[in-house]
Amino acid sequence: MRNYLRNFLSDRRGLGAVEFALIAPLLLLIYLGSVDLADGVDTNKKVSRSASALADLVARQLSVTKNDLDDMFNISRTSLLPYGRTSPKIRITAIRIDGAANNLTPKVDWSYANAADFAVKKGSTGTIPSTLVSEGSYFIKVDVELDYKPLNSWISTSIPMSETYYLAPRYTNTIPCTNC
Repeated sequence: MRNYLRNFLSDRRGLGAVEFALIAPLLLLIYLGSVDLADGVDTNKKVSRSASALADLVARQLSVTKNDLDDMFNISRTSLLPYGRTSPKIRITAIRIDGAANNLTPKVDWSYANAADFAVKKGSTGTIPSTLVSEGSYFIKVDVELDYKPLNSWISTSIPMSETYYLAPRYTNTIPCTNC
């Protein structure tokens, strides 16, 4: 009996297969996790570029309409391709700084969004970084929000990604939206 046990313990045939069977699932999990991580980082960069490009497109206009903004939303959504598991929520808000020098208040001039509950009411107080607030200034604020769903849903259900950009109009003092 000892002879059989000694032969069994010293036999190295098939050891590689056993090691592979133990290590392969771990390697597969590491690979799939790195694919999701790379896709998530890429999508987050695309959300940022999308907000930046959209703010720049609006800031270059002399005036806009809802149709113009819808076309810009389509361009913004296209910049997120090939990611298409969820649709982004996009909002463009024009903010005017009103008031006296010691009491400046950012007010929403107009706002338009691709989701009904995402738009900001005209005349409401807008949010803007205090470093940008100066008397008589006007800004275009673009918000892009995306609920990122990883390729492998076992990692997470969704990860919120968002970006906000502020740009001043380039060719005029204000950018009116005629039907917003």
